[in-house]
Amino acid sequence: MTRTDSRAIAALVLGICAIVLIYPLGIVLGPLALGFGITALRRINRNERRLGGLGLAIAGIVMGAVVCGLYALIVFFEAVSLVLTGSLIPAY
Repeated sequence: MTRTDSRAIAALVLGICAIVLIYPLGIVLGPLALGFGITALRRINRNERRLGGLGLAIAGIVMGAVVCGLYALIVFFEAVSLVLTGSLIPAY
C-alpha cells in the first residue's frame, strides 16, 4: 500500500495558493512550491513502491515555476524600462 508524500501535497497547496494570491504572496509561495515539489519528487523516485503523489509533486513544480517565471519577466521588464527610459514602470 502506498501513501502520498506529504511534501507533494504541500507543493500542490502552495502552488495553488501562489497562483491565486499571485500579487501579494506569490513571490514567496512560488519558490516554496517549487522547492517542496522538487524534494517530494526526489523522495518519491527513491521510494517508488512506498510513496505516491508523483502527479501532485509535478503539479506543484509546474505552478511554482509559472509564478517564478512571471516574477522573473516582471523584473526583466522593469530593468529594461529603467535602462531605456531612466525610470521604472509606473504602478497606477
